[in-house]
Amino acid sequence: MDALPPLMTLPEELLLLCADPRTERLKLPPYVHHALAGAVLAELELRGAITISDNWITTVQPLTLGEPVADRLLGALVLDVQLGRPGAKQTRLLGLDTNYAGVSGPSPERPFARRVARARVNMRAVVAAEAPPRQLTHWVRLFSHNLDTHYRESMEARGLLTAHRHRVLGLVPWTTWTIASRPSVPAHPRPFGPRGLYLDAIAATVGLARPAAHADPIAAAVSAVIESDKRRRD
Repeated sequence: MDALPPLMTLPEELLLLCADPRTERLKLPPYVHHALAGAVLAELELRGAITISDNWITTVQPLTLGEPVADRLLGALVLDVQLGRPGAKQTRLLGLDTNYAGVSGPSPERPFARRVARARVNMRAVVAAEAPPRQLTHWVRLFSHNLDTHYRESMEARGLLTAHRHRVLGLVPWTTWTIASRPSVPAHPRPFGPRGLYLDAIAATVGLARPAAHADPIAAAVSAVIESDKRRRD
């Protein structure tokens, strides 16, 4: 887990690796949206928001990372997760107060709402007893939708990227992105330690780094989703 928030998150670092070294213009490789989804999962794990074992997210801790895209995706994961029982092979949600076993949030005040809450508890208990948690490949695919667009816009708002918007033939809107060269964007060293290893492994899935000797579970999940997409298109 990171002791201090990083200057840039792993998805942002991954996007910067896409920049042409001469022009600093982003050239996104195919399937980079899947790699970005993996980078989000890696960022969540490094920051203590999730725990991963093998190909599963075993626990989820609702946190605020201060990065809007990652925070939104963590919120979606929190809403989806099955609340588990100790010892069972299922994802467990941590850190939310509850007056019902398995239901997050305060106890409902109205009798009907309490009956609905109890029914939800019972339904989740039945599902959790039979179904394992979703695999990492599910989360990579779910998080991938328009992720490259969301991150470019978020990085533009932070002053990390500059958007050049124009129209092709005066009709079709087109945007190119370059790394912002502004005094407000300080230089920073390349990530090292676990953060650097995650970045290398995930970047390798889309050809932005050399393949690692041993892929971590997140990079393996990204590779599996990319290979699945390639087979569909063949």
